[in-house]
Amino acid sequence: MRTGFVTILILVILGIGIGVYTNRPVDKQNSFGKTPTIESFSEKTAETVSLSDSKDGVTVEISDLRFEDGKTIAILTMNNHIYDISSMDVEGLSSFANKKPLSYKILNTKMGGHHVESEITFEGKLSGNLVIGLNEDLIFNFKINDDI
Repeated sequence: MRTGFVTILILVILGIGIGVYTNRPVDKQNSFGKTPTIESFSEKTAETVSLSDSKDGVTVEISDLRFEDGKTIAILTMNNHIYDISSMDVEGLSSFANKKPLSYKILNTKMGGHHVESEITFEGKLSGNLVIGLNEDLIFNFKINDDI
């Protein structure tokens, strides 16, 4: 009986510790203390770039960034277990080099909007600050540098 109590006590302590760790505040910088960057991207690149940032249990990843037909296109992969991202105003809260998107569309969604793949398109070949906003508290900043 005592062994069962000790086992349950250990599991409860571990569960509390994991809960405290996963709910800790995270700032806008990545785990290396820097704002994520992509050095450059080329016209119609088939090369896949990958850049991610996390905040409050949500991870936003730029899985592809390309210039095509006069437009900068970013493919976003967003994952979490709290929010329905598919219902958020990503288009209205996002910008690239202070320009609003031309369009935003969801390509794929799973688990009630908790896992979303989407495409956001901007006019021109842009570099600078890419801001992906999900709501007032979930704003993700990426610095995109382009040498051209």
